[in-house]
Amino acid sequence: LNNWYIRRSRARFWSSEKNEDKITGYNTLFTCLDKMSRAFAPLLPLLSEAIYQGLNGSEQSVHHEDYPDVSAISAEVALVRDMDKVLEICQAGLFLRNAHNVRVRQPIAMVTIVMTDHGDIAKFEDLIKDELNVKFISYSKDLSNYAKLKLSINFPILGKRLPHRVKDIIAANKNAEWKKNGDDLLISGEVLESQEYQLILEPLSQVGTKALSGNDGVVILDLNITPELHMEELA
Repeated sequence: LNNWYIRRSRARFWSSEKNEDKITGYNTLFTCLDKMSRAFAPLLPLLSEAIYQGLNGSEQSVHHEDYPDVSAISAEVALVRDMDKVLEICQAGLFLRNAHNVRVRQPIAMVTIVMTDHGDIAKFEDLIKDELNVKFISYSKDLSNYAKLKLSINFPILGKRLPHRVKDIIAANKNAEWKKNGDDLLISGEVLESQEYQLILEPLSQVGTKALSGNDGVVILDLNITPELHMEELA
């Protein structure tokens, strides 16, 4: 239960009609707050009591309730994964807007989402469009045309294990003479351990492009503001 969920559910909560979507939204929020107030009651006794009393309107103390059992609630792993990715895409787009001084109230024509695997994020197109204020979303899987992996070596750690090979490894890295083989990274005849390096996805263009943290995609904003888009912002 986070700020993203509350913010994206505002329209449901504020709906003038008491329809099923609004009731479901409130039920979900109530259940989350009720279970959470019970879960953190031992850690925050007064706050949890205030939330629980406000929700239930009873004189029964939260400290007399059973500890919540969520074993009957099945996790929707795919949905959570896709929503996490949607959130990251929106955060990247908002970061780019801020970095290029383009306010969210200014509509933009398009955002391009380049990922090796898009999952089912297309189901959330309307959410992404609304969050980023874009007209159109383009999808691409050809990540190599937009970004490349850069090898960053942790030399303080590597130097302790292979002090005599550091110079050779630096030269090989400058020439991009390394390759990934399963979980291993091979460079200059050596296999680097996980704590000795990091792979960073680096966009080929630094304008309007932001890499995702999982090294599996980039977000590209079309920052060309046409007169029509500018007039729409003014309106």
